[in-house]
Amino acid sequence: MKRKPLPIIVLVAATLICAPAGRAAARDDFTMTANANAPAISVDDLVAEALAHSPAIAAQRAKIAATREEVDPAGALADPSIELNWSEDFALKQEPTFDRASAEYRQELPFPGKTARRRDAVSAAADAQAAELRALERKLTADVRTAYAQLYAIDCERRILQVADELLKMIAAVAQTRYAAGEGNQEPLIKAQLAVSRLRMRQEEARADRAATTAELNRLLDRTGDRPLGEATALPAVPAEAPRLDDEAFRRSPEIAARQAAVDTATRRVAAAQREVYPDFLAGIGGGAMQNVATGKQMPMGLLSFGVTLPVWQTSKQQPLLRAANRELDAARETEREAAAVVRANVARLTATLHLNAHHVALFREAILPQTQAALNAARAAYLTGQGDFSAVVEDFNLWLEARVDLARAEADEYAAWAALDALRPLEGAAP
Repeated sequence: MKRKPLPIIVLVAATLICAPAGRAAARDDFTMTANANAPAISVDDLVAEALAHSPAIAAQRAKIAATREEVDPAGALADPSIELNWSEDFALKQEPTFDRASAEYRQELPFPGKTARRRDAVSAAADAQAAELRALERKLTADVRTAYAQLYAIDCERRILQVADELLKMIAAVAQTRYAAGEGNQEPLIKAQLAVSRLRMRQEEARADRAATTAELNRLLDRTGDRPLGEATALPAVPAEAPRLDDEAFRRSPEIAARQAAVDTATRRVAAAQREVYPDFLAGIGGGAMQNVATGKQMPMGLLSFGVTLPVWQTSKQQPLLRAANRELDAARETEREAAAVVRANVARLTATLHLNAHHVALFREAILPQTQAALNAARAAYLTGQGDFSAVVEDFNLWLEARVDLARAEADEYAAWAALDALRPLEGAAP
């Protein structure tokens, strides 16, 4: 986040002129407690840890596994049944003349194509969840990289403020000494003390920002929120060429691939619902025996049966389900269109942001930093020889300080924009 410059901090340069060169400045506990015992961290290690421990990814994998288990049951036949029968025939004298006993095995047979389409619909749902998993992994990677970039900018600012804090202590000491010796008025001492107070405020802000960013990273890594993180000392190099998405690559980007998989799932559900309006069949086979009660003679018998279900309630059952499946397909297609528009807009925005910050980084390194250093050196030299004004030293040091903080922010913004663009690169092996 942008903060107001510290105009009083610039007095550092003026007091440095009066301070012995090479003097070691003591560090205080305030600026060193955030990560004193934690080793430096690597963004690649953080990404690997997040992908391995993310609850969201673990939950998505469990959903995929659960849906995969439903594929075979979706295409399986209904459970068969066995029917046992016993009957007696009565003559006019109300006495039984025949006894019959039989057993019949019955099986429901779906209309041809029903089981295959049911299986295809569930399998497509699992594939859609797998596409969502790949998109989730890409997003998590980008989120970790972005948080790391923010941490890098904060740590760079903290290190710069650490140097300023040490120099301000020297300023206050020199101003106090001069004032006590009657060599100067009270104004430099008051301004030095004010600068220390303002610097402490900025250090507090940086420490709060680091705590918030650390908590966000720990959330992404599935760690406890207060677990310390080492310093982010460097950002990986950003490729010179920004990722490009032609039409084919665009269709294979994770978000679009996930939406296309959802459309395919909805299409297969429509096909399955269309087949459900057809009747199913019933087939049975069995056998038994019939006994003449009067003579005791037994005769074996065989049983064959065939039936068909009557979808007489399809207007209130199958047809509404078919209409619902078609509406879901419409929704999936519209969601795909919306996702495509969002991705195209994000690509354009992120590409512009990446190019802008890359230009800023180059400008800072090649021009602004050397220029602010030269201006500060010139102002210091002029002040030492009595040809310059103290306010010029103040202004040039402030520019020098803010240029280094802004460089770290531009580097972080450039890397974050590249990370977001990289999350949109085509999936390997995905169908265009």
